[in-house]
Amino acid sequence: MSYDCLICNLPYVDIDSPLAGPFSLNAVLKKNNYQSKVIDFNLELYKVYKTIWPDVDTWKDLTGNFYFNTILDNKKITDIVDQWVQEIIEYNPRYLAISVFSSSMFIIIFYFLRKLKEQSNIKTILGGPGIIRLLKLADPLNIDTTIVDHIVLGYGEEPLLKILNNTIETDSTSNLIYNWDIDPDFINVEPADYSDINISEYGNGGYIPTYISRSCLNKCTFCEIPYLYKRFREKPMQKVFDEITDIKEKYNGTGLFFCDSMINSNNSKLEELCNFLIPLKLQWLANWRITNKTPDYLYNLVKMSGADILTIGIESGSDAVRQTMNKYISNENIFQELDKLNQFNLKVHIMFITGYISETEEEFQKTLSFIDDLRDKNYSNIYLLSCRPFFILTENMEDSKNNINYLQGPDRHKRLKEHIKQKDFNFSYRQNTEISKQFIGDSE
Repeated sequence: MSYDCLICNLPYVDIDSPLAGPFSLNAVLKKNNYQSKVIDFNLELYKVYKTIWPDVDTWKDLTGNFYFNTILDNKKITDIVDQWVQEIIEYNPRYLAISVFSSSMFIIIFYFLRKLKEQSNIKTILGGPGIIRLLKLADPLNIDTTIVDHIVLGYGEEPLLKILNNTIETDSTSNLIYNWDIDPDFINVEPADYSDINISEYGNGGYIPTYISRSCLNKCTFCEIPYLYKRFREKPMQKVFDEITDIKEKYNGTGLFFCDSMINSNNSKLEELCNFLIPLKLQWLANWRITNKTPDYLYNLVKMSGADILTIGIESGSDAVRQTMNKYISNENIFQELDKLNQFNLKVHIMFITGYISETEEEFQKTLSFIDDLRDKNYSNIYLLSCRPFFILTENMEDSKNNINYLQGPDRHKRLKEHIKQKDFNFSYRQNTEISKQFIGDSE
């Protein structure tokens, strides 16, 4: 078969579920009569990672290995990526589109692209939520983004179609395509097409991504999502129900992963969703926003509908630090919400950031005290705590290197991690510590 476009995902990202983006784009292309296919190379590496790192306990433990160039010193990795390049060349598509989700993907993506460009004339496209961070990191990581034919910032569906039918308007001096806004009805596309993969091969049997909304109501200063996808939009609920029905009928996964920035942006829609899900008996994961405006009956519906884990970005134990992040919630608000979630036995994953630009040592100590308070309350529903050091690049690297709070990021990350473990909570890295070390040195 001759393909118009192959869409691929490269390491490293988590493996509990496939990324939604590539499969949503795949559905758009097929609906418009293009020959397309998704290849998840991240999943392919997951299947064999134990042969490369036999002493590593879990896939999650590999996160830090992929953030900078030393990953390419591992010949087993480069040999595998070289094989993937040959696989794409054998397909010989008109275009290869790569989804950029996380900074843990950058090094492998650009090694892959360099090898592909050396051996073929296949046109390439990059897009996804990691693009803004990629453009910030490109120079410090010695990444040459000019080897990519098109880089899409914002929504990918419409630009991808225009690229394939040669109607895209581009600046001859740049490969960047800006698509900050789209027709409000354009998000009502066909359900994502996961037919190219076996969902059960993913971790925990595979949670299948879907979404109710795009962008975010908040504009947290550390997050690119509201700036990348601009105006907050919601699908009609009947469209959501039709897509979930389609997923349940076609694919054999553990459950659903709602990849919205927040599942509870609208109580009435959340109630509709829960009532629809209850008879389906599906587990689901989602991000949860602290509002203190959720009625008790709705917590109960959330539990009855199959909610497995709700992820909450608390970020800091300091009210003052959160305010500088544009997160206007207090510790009192947080504990009120956690009390309710615990009352209804809803498991939570709490996320922290260390070394934010407004975080002094005194404010950091408030985060450690917050962990103590979590333990003292003896919540039975806290599934996981995770943290990462805040990392930002300015036009002038010296500005970042000289920022005392920025410099403390990796050290505070280590101290928070140790404190969390001392309190007997489950802990997971969400880290880009190794990138920080590359620029500012090991502060441990």
